[in-house]
Amino acid sequence: MKTIFILFVNIFLLYNVCFSQTITPEEKQQILEDLTNSELWIRWQAYNKVAQYHITEAIPILENIFWKKLSLLSQNLDMLYGLGSPNVYSYARALVDSAESIVSSTKGSYTRVEVIVMASEYLFKFGDYSTAPIVFQGIRSGNPVEADYRLLKELILHVPEYADSAQIELRRVTRDTLLPAIIRRNAIRDLLELYGEGAYPELIYMFKNDKESINRYIAFEELINRNHPQVRELIKEQIYFEPAWVYRIAFADSLMSHYGTPEDYKFVQNYMANAQTEKEKDHIRRSMRDFKPPSPLPTKSLLEIIDNLITQQQQIAGYNWIGDQNFIAELGSYVSEARSSLVRGDSLTCARQIKTFQQTIDTEYKDTLNTTSAFVTNEGWKFLYYNAQYILDRLPQIPSEQIPVSALLDTLLARLKWCYDSKQLGERRFYAELEDHLKDAIKKYQRQDTIGTAQEIEEFFNKLRWEYQR
Repeated sequence: MKTIFILFVNIFLLYNVCFSQTITPEEKQQILEDLTNSELWIRWQAYNKVAQYHITEAIPILENIFWKKLSLLSQNLDMLYGLGSPNVYSYARALVDSAESIVSSTKGSYTRVEVIVMASEYLFKFGDYSTAPIVFQGIRSGNPVEADYRLLKELILHVPEYADSAQIELRRVTRDTLLPAIIRRNAIRDLLELYGEGAYPELIYMFKNDKESINRYIAFEELINRNHPQVRELIKEQIYFEPAWVYRIAFADSLMSHYGTPEDYKFVQNYMANAQTEKEKDHIRRSMRDFKPPSPLPTKSLLEIIDNLITQQQQIAGYNWIGDQNFIAELGSYVSEARSSLVRGDSLTCARQIKTFQQTIDTEYKDTLNTTSAFVTNEGWKFLYYNAQYILDRLPQIPSEQIPVSALLDTLLARLKWCYDSKQLGERRFYAELEDHLKDAIKKYQRQDTIGTAQEIEEFFNKLRWEYQR
């Protein structure tokens, strides 16, 4: 009866949420009169509205009918407690003392233990644990009521002689599939509140084995929120056994959004190829399309984030999301120099190196001509570009200064040598011709011969373009 009553209360609460939270005196009077209406439906509406509007004028009416409506004992006690009646404790004690006569008067609607457990919920709230032995008797009776399970936490906290036994029972309840799902769910929450990490075995068991999908999902969320050290591997294992496709999607999303390493992304990518439903595949595909690596935690140092970028670059190369080896080595040199600069305390040079790294990644990714064997896939670009940006966000802003021509010429000469050494240019003679043009340009610029400098650079460019197009 109590379960049905609560169900209707929730339905009406949802229905009435759109209505005003104030009522007229006439409406209030009608609600009070409806509390004693002979029609069950009307009484339920009245109970709901009394709770919704906290109509304390209902207290004397509910107290007047308390012993007359024995079938509503639990509901009336709930309502009186919620409204703040000063007599709740007295009623609860009277229920214990009158348990035998109530059983007789209701022709077996209640058992003696059920009546006492009902009263104990409120006695416990007032610090009276005298009925604890009977509550535990109800739990072990083989036919306990829901309140028995709700009181296990109170026994653990306040009745030392039953604490160990109640803990064992509470742990058992989390795995008892014969009980309603909500009881198992509430039991795991009580265990977590009481024992924290000590409740992890039951939490993992629920995640992997509970027959109700909502319970499995709640356990999954708890594991994620508590950063359980094994949750990542548990998700990767359980995603193949979870029967509800909507939760399999949640598992895949969590791997990318909560962890978001190349390894996690690759796992989801492989999983998607064998996903059981098209809905699942479509959702995961969209999530992967919109994926952006999660920002590092504020507690992570800049050096740790740079080290993580180095590690991720190695993973990405292993997945063939970037190549070739010369290009990978070039990228690695930028990050290594950035790290060394940071260790020296030169954060501005560190920022410039990371920016060069990021721009190199971006340029290669957007290179549609594929003029070299270097490449960056969409997956590689996402991880390297955004993780570089997270580093830049913590570094000083690079001044928007014009780079001196002499520095540009020196850089171009160094890049030319690197291209030749990495066998990206042809024969030695061609390299020497290009090198001569750059060296001559440097000399002419030093003599302030800007026209001569421009002519040398033009010759350099024309030879390079002609060779490329040949």
